[in-house]
Amino acid sequence: MHEQNQAAPPDRPSPPAGPGPTGPPGPAASSALAPLIGQAVLALVAAYVVFTSFGLGLWSHIGPGPGFFPLVLGVAMLLLALSWFVQERRRTATPAAAPAQGAATATEVPEVPVIPGIPSTPAAGTGDGSGGRGHVLAVVGSLIVLGLLIDLLGFQLTMFAFLLFHLKRQNAVRWITAVIISAVGSVGTFVLFGAGLGVQLPAAGIPFLANLGL
Repeated sequence: MHEQNQAAPPDRPSPPAGPGPTGPPGPAASSALAPLIGQAVLALVAAYVVFTSFGLGLWSHIGPGPGFFPLVLGVAMLLLALSWFVQERRRTATPAAAPAQGAATATEVPEVPVIPGIPSTPAAGTGDGSGGRGHVLAVVGSLIVLGLLIDLLGFQLTMFAFLLFHLKRQNAVRWITAVIISAVGSVGTFVLFGAGLGVQLPAAGIPFLANLGL
C-alpha cells in the first residue's frame, strides 16, 4: 500500500493590524508635561516682575531705584526658566540606555554632597508622573501663598517659610541646614537690601510682628 502525502494548505496572510484604540495620555506624557507647566509659570512670573519693575523706577540720583533689583531678579528668573527648558529638552532627547540583561554593572560609588546636609540629587519620583505634578503644584501653590501673605507677615517670615518648605519637602535637606539657609535667604536678604542698598522690602503689617522688627 503506497503512502499518500497530503499537501499542507497554503498559509493565509494575516490581516493588517489597524490602529489601536487611543486612550488617555500615559504616565510618560504626564511626566513630560509637568516640567513644561513649571517652566511656563516661572517665565510668566519673571515677565510680570520685569514689567512692573519699570514702573517703580530703575535709577535715582542717589543710586539704584526701587525697581532696579526687581528687574535683576526678573531677568535672572527668565534665564533660569530658559536654562530649565533647555536642560529638559536635552534630557528627553537623549534618554539613558538601559543596561543589557546579564551585563556587568559598574561599581556604585557613594555620592558625597557638595554642601553637608544637602543631597546632590533630589529623591527619585514614583515613576508614574505624580512626582513631577506634585513638584509643579508645590511651586505654584507656594508662590501664590507667598504673594498673598508677604504684605501681612512681611518679607522675612514669608520668605523663611517659603525656603524652609522647599528645602525640606523638595530636597530632603537636614533640619539644621535648612533652617540656616532659610534664615540667611530671608533675614539676611532683608538686612542686605535695607541697610546695604537702601531698598526697603515689605515689612509685616501686623503691629506685633512689626514691633519685633519683622
